[in-house]
Amino acid sequence: MESGKKEFPLTTTSYAQLKGCLTQILANNISSRPGNSEESGSENLSPHGAFWKQLSYHDLVNGHVPNMGIPILTKSNSTTSNLILGLGRQAPF
Repeated sequence: MESGKKEFPLTTTSYAQLKGCLTQILANNISSRPGNSEESGSENLSPHGAFWKQLSYHDLVNGHVPNMGIPILTKSNSTTSNLILGLGRQAPF
């Protein structure tokens, strides 16, 4: 593990835990950019912010990526889910 980076579980057992993992990933990626070191600013510097923080589980599973109008998840096929693609910096992100 890199110095200062928090590890998170590869599996989650609750939606609250998933939200925490996503927030940590966002903070790690934004704060690693030159000039950005504050976790609190990471949500404002990301194109979509931490949109999942305001969503219920139902809305995450059935909702759309803010300002893009594309589904967040693809049910029964995680490899094509936009959330997973975004985490991997793949198109359409």
